[in-house]
Amino acid sequence: MEDIVIFISCPVHKREYELDFEYKPGNKSEFIDFIKSAPRNILEGVGIREWDTYEGNIVHYLFPGEWYSIIPDNFKCLTIGKRVEFFKKGKSDNDTRYGCLPYGFLRKE
Repeated sequence: MEDIVIFISCPVHKREYELDFEYKPGNKSEFIDFIKSAPRNILEGVGIREWDTYEGNIVHYLFPGEWYSIIPDNFKCLTIGKRVEFFKKGKSDNDTRYGCLPYGFLRKE
């Protein structure tokens, strides 16, 4: 009888690149100001990644996993499945893919 080899492939949960710098907003106001106004290269530098782009130059960004503890409760998030959910610490998904949470925010660029 021939040996059968089965390969199992799992998604990458950890980031495969280094951040340019570590930054976490210290409060809700700083959080909102940062995601609204930080330049794209700064967003990327702290681990925020583009997921999709929509008509009208609207970009769907994903939060870095390290930000789970600082996302304000009831913050309106858009999931990778395009569902709107309100963030709840301890209840919202904290799983990551390539270092990002499966939800984030929209911003016009």
